[in-house]
Amino acid sequence: MRRGAAGLVTGAVILSLTLVGTTAVRAQGTPSDSEKAAVVAGVQALFDAMAAKDAQKALALVIPDGQLQSVRKTDAPATARGRTLEAFANSLPTQKASMLERMWSPEVHVSGPIATLAARYDFHLDGKFTHCGTDIFTLDANNTAAR
Repeated sequence: MRRGAAGLVTGAVILSLTLVGTTAVRAQGTPSDSEKAAVVAGVQALFDAMAAKDAQKALALVIPDGQLQSVRKTDAPATARGRTLEAFANSLPTQKASMLERMWSPEVHVSGPIATLAARYDFHLDGKFTHCGTDIFTLDANNTAAR
């Protein structure tokens, strides 16, 4: 793995999620504080499901045929690697190490039923830092009724 100047491995992840809860994301333009909070809560719920290794909780949050894509700076040229969110969720209980993903300074944009969240993150296995980067999530409020 290539490490940056700060000694950190960097990457990016793109996920498609359905929002859960009662707050619908429907704004055009600048989202309200409550809309931003709903988007952040949806992403945090996935992080919590991952930490709990709870496939069912994760599956309730994602569009099963949605895609998780990762691009690492170690790839030359950079190549996206992907799998379905269903495969990702179903892999959670098989993970032996404890997982912790944290985000900070999320930037939320909302347009109709679609929201995006971009945030820096770091990832830890068994309490040890492994890598960091930028997460980019696309959230779809239309599918909440189907869950």
